[in-house]
Amino acid sequence: MNKKVEEIIETPEINEPNEPDYKSEYLDLVKVNVLTQSGLPLDKAEKYAKFIKGETEEEITKQAAEIVDDLTFLGFKGFVDYESSNEKPRKSKWNPFN
Repeated sequence: MNKKVEEIIETPEINEPNEPDYKSEYLDLVKVNVLTQSGLPLDKAEKYAKFIKGETEEEITKQAAEIVDDLTFLGFKGFVDYESSNEKPRKSKWNPFN
């Protein structure tokens, strides 16, 4: 037999069929986390996380930065980078009845 085939046969399965894939779950959470740290709201971050295909944290960070750049280029105004701007987050909401 081929050496690679023997290694595959002798190597036990890492994930059983019934066990969840923790690596993919972790990477999904990293994608959402990187997008929210970039300033996207959570609902938008979950929406755009599916477009990130990176397998490492560095790839995910790079692709998330590209998505945020594309959104700012298109004029998406749903987020503000408070660290680089002079704007402060609002502490109260506008009430039209006051």
